[in-house]
Amino acid sequence: MRCSSMNYSLQLQQNALFKDINEADLKDILSSLYTKTFAKDELIYEQGNCIDELFVILNGQIEISNYDFNGNKKMVAILSENDIFAESVALANVRTTPFDITAITPLNVLVIPYTYFFETSSNQLQQNLIRILADKNTFLTHKIECISKTTIKERVFEVLRYYYHKCDSLEIELPYNKTQLSEYLCVDRSSLTREIKTMETAGYFKNDRNHYRLNPEYFR
Repeated sequence: MRCSSMNYSLQLQQNALFKDINEADLKDILSSLYTKTFAKDELIYEQGNCIDELFVILNGQIEISNYDFNGNKKMVAILSENDIFAESVALANVRTTPFDITAITPLNVLVIPYTYFFETSSNQLQQNLIRILADKNTFLTHKIECISKTTIKERVFEVLRYYYHKCDSLEIELPYNKTQLSEYLCVDRSSLTREIKTMETAGYFKNDRNHYRLNPEYFR
């Protein structure tokens, strides 16, 4: 289905990829692109697939994950509306993904062939993509920092500290439920739940499902 600028241009003006691109240029860009839909639980890409496109999520959510030697799933990230995915793989020399990418809700995406970024005359679009890649690199550095910690407490603290700085707020909403968070931190779910309760009792934060009210004594 071809992308209609009437349907998506207003939303995409708020997207980091199209930041500081005027409406006329954005409509011209969108006229060359298209949208695609996926059903809930549909596998978009499987580990080892070649990726020639990158995607902007218009609505819905995806999960990026892989599996260890024993077949245990490790969740890498959950992305939602206005997030961009597959850009690092699509623009690499070797365009095979090391992850499974799955729609975890009904999903609608804007599809951008990777060749578009080499053909476009929009310097602003290219600059925006470089910033997005830099931000993703920062996120992956954070993920490595998390799983390098030796205790569950340290891993929980690290992920909360990351979102505290990202949101610039002591009130944060993690994009993960407890099962997803345990996969993200590479720990057992039951052990994670116990540690979160222990940390809450110790006064690090107040927790209600995905919501955390952080204690400024620990997060300033």
